[in-house]
Amino acid sequence: MTEYIHISKNMKRSIAANPSNSPPETRTKTHPFSSSAKAEIDFVCVPNLPSFMRRDSRLSGVLHVLVHMAQASEPVTSETLAGLIKTNPVVIRRIMGGLRNKGYVRSEKGHGGGWTIAQDLSTVTLLDVYLALGSPDLFALGNRTEAPRCFVEQAVNAALNDTFQEAEALLLNRLGTITLAALSEDFHSRARSADRRCRAESHAAHALPTQTC
Repeated sequence: MTEYIHISKNMKRSIAANPSNSPPETRTKTHPFSSSAKAEIDFVCVPNLPSFMRRDSRLSGVLHVLVHMAQASEPVTSETLAGLIKTNPVVIRRIMGGLRNKGYVRSEKGHGGGWTIAQDLSTVTLLDVYLALGSPDLFALGNRTEAPRCFVEQAVNAALNDTFQEAEALLLNRLGTITLAALSEDFHSRARSADRRCRAESHAAHALPTQTC
């Protein structure tokens, strides 16, 4: 489904500074609520609006590197961790700093230094990590204005606020039930399954030399 969203002045400046930020297709379109048929504003044509909205992936990224760190037998550098999630080492150091302040990881300087897990994985939940990141916004949705004078918008805000609060409580509760140990075990389970499939395909390849694992 094609959606149209308005390009703000800040977005225009961002696109001008970095063309890669440009949405899939930009066009000029008459605003449907304009009192003048000649009034035109810039819109972007976005085939899938949710995928275009900027998402905060810090929690996903830091969980990714934490599980990798749990498999390491020695400290892992910020550069190595940054390569795992294709980001800058400065970003890793900033994110990991919050976890270090909570005692979930530790850092060692000098040759052979890097980041290590500081607590048992079974004692750290996804909620702990989320809070250590500063509790980033869980939803991209929000109210158009927070203190409207319009009674209609007040009703809309009340309904949405109740829904957001219920959804947030449910999500945070769920994050609190999942530990880093559970993530690590899920990783190992998937790796074992992939290894079994590879072995089975290798065994079958003996009968069919053209097949490879």
